[in-house]
Parts: sequence; structure tokens; C-alpha cells
Amino acid sequence: FDLPTSYFEVSETVVCHGEPVTITSYFTGVAPWTIAYLQNGMLSSFTTDQNPESTTVYFNSTTILRTLSVTDGNGCT
Repeated sequence: FDLPTSYFEVSETVVCHGEPVTITSYFTGVAPWTIAYLQNGMLSSFTTDQNPESTTVYFNSTTILRTLSVTDGNGCT
């Protein structure tokens, strides 16, 4: 199987502190996808069957560093 990939789009390119931003993620491979990510030192994960997957977040810092891995329904990461 091919390795899954992911990319995302954000609803705003300029964000004011505390305002909502929608992040839409797109995945390759087969569902379900488990996304593990490290954001500013905090590890989190979620599993979804939705492609694309949209979430709304409220940023309270000026720099966001996010590293992620995607595992698809075939178990490929």
C-alpha cells in the first residue's frame, strides 16, 4: 500500500488573538485515519472517517508548531 499523506488549509491567513480559525485536513489512503500530532509540545490524537475533516480552533499564542503523523485504515503510517 502507498503511505498516507495529509495536507491542510486554513480559513484565515491573519488571525487575531482568540478569534476562530477553521482548519480543513485532507488525507490519502483509506479510512479510518488516525492522526497523532504534537502541537507546541502537547501530544494529542484523533480518528476520523471524514475526508476532508474540519475543525475550528481558537489560537491563544502567536506561533503554532504542529508535527503530525497519519495512519490509514491499512495500518500504514
